[in-house]
Amino acid sequence: MKFRKKITKKLRMLGSRAGSLLLLLQKSPVVQWILPEAQLAGRAGLGEITKWTVATFAGLGAYDTVAGASGVTQVAPSPGSTTVNGAVNSGLSFIFQVTGTPAAPESWQITGTIPSGLTFANRIVVNDYTDIISGVPTLAGNYPIKITAWERPMFEGRSVSKTFTLVIGSAIITSHPASVAIGSGSSTTLSVTGSGSSLTYQWYSGVSPITTSPITDAKLSTFTTPALSAEARYWVRVTRDGVIANSNTAVISIQNPPVINTQPNGSTIDAGQTSSMSVAATGNLLTYQWYQGEKGDTTSPVASPKNATFITPVLSSTTSFWVRVTSGGLSIDSEAALVTVRDPYETWSNSVFTAQQLANPQFSGSTADPDGDGLTNNLEFVAGTSPTDGSTGIPLTMTRGTAQPNLSFVAKAASGAGYYGSTRHYALEESGTLTTESWTQVVDYGDIIGTGQTVTYTIPTGSNSKFYRLKLWLMP
Repeated sequence: MKFRKKITKKLRMLGSRAGSLLLLLQKSPVVQWILPEAQLAGRAGLGEITKWTVATFAGLGAYDTVAGASGVTQVAPSPGSTTVNGAVNSGLSFIFQVTGTPAAPESWQITGTIPSGLTFANRIVVNDYTDIISGVPTLAGNYPIKITAWERPMFEGRSVSKTFTLVIGSAIITSHPASVAIGSGSSTTLSVTGSGSSLTYQWYSGVSPITTSPITDAKLSTFTTPALSAEARYWVRVTRDGVIANSNTAVISIQNPPVINTQPNGSTIDAGQTSSMSVAATGNLLTYQWYQGEKGDTTSPVASPKNATFITPVLSSTTSFWVRVTSGGLSIDSEAALVTVRDPYETWSNSVFTAQQLANPQFSGSTADPDGDGLTNNLEFVAGTSPTDGSTGIPLTMTRGTAQPNLSFVAKAASGAGYYGSTRHYALEESGTLTTESWTQVVDYGDIIGTGQTVTYTIPTGSNSKFYRLKLWLMP
């Protein structure tokens, strides 16, 4: 009896020192083998009871089913919350752990759909109570998942679970800062475009996502660099509702302006021809834009392959061209190159006279008449006749018809060297006298464009005696 009283007294002491432990044990299966040890505690000192209490608690095993004793909780990015916020194209590391258990889980189980772009690590490490779902989400939406931690491998033994919702919003950054080349001593403005409301910004110097060099007061969507004389790198962190997105790194390179070593070459061509010109320049990643007009006049850009060599369009008049050479954001303008289009008569004479004849202006000059047919070389050009063969004049012939005489001639087309863009026109004129002022155009024969056709005019019956002649001109 005295022995029982002693045990009762000791148990009361145990209840006061480790009451919470006993309340825990009375709902646990392991109470069956812990209670006999309570008798040993009755014969132990207070220090030994304390040791026994700790040892017994450790021996309870993981994943106790008593409410509140263990669970799964979020460590990051929102500790303790059942909501995990993320965004498309933004890195996400959802870290979770088992709490209230003395032993780490030996298997994890995910029930539900993990967002595209994220991966469950499923790592089992001795004494590591945590695991992670990480990656870069690619599709927005709400994704409920249930995370279960198991006491033993292959989902065996006791377990604890919790449901979390991964809320993946739209992409935070829709346009990243762009790399650019600038001249030494210049600055440039970088910008980022974000989606959503309540966005915050922080710019950094260096390579994304290293945050060791934040830029003071650079907290807007744009950032103007200081004047730079060496290459620099910048990036920006954009935050939306606690979710961060790191931009790409914008590289600001220092670019020397391009140098033109050889200016475009001028040339002389006949009307209706093209001319090729080129520029030689040095610099990095050169681009070219040619313009028609004088240097600096950008009103007439030439839509052509933007190369160092340029072939002009077909020209009918003298025209200037120049080119703007660009390297990075820096440009230099060439001098204008003049493409001279020869006078039509000069083009024609070069085609009908020999080099020796051309050297003698008394023979090939525009007012000379080398074949003595009464037509100067210039008139031969207009008429399309040979300047060295007097028998090939302007043929206006008369033939006797059945009743009245006919006048006829061949209206030659303006074709060949010197006639690009020109048309030859004929007019049949009549007069009762040979005075200059009395000539008038024959009705319906006042402007005939030559195409190589034969033109015939029948003199009306009963008309008075008249003189007839042909008038020729070129247009334009």
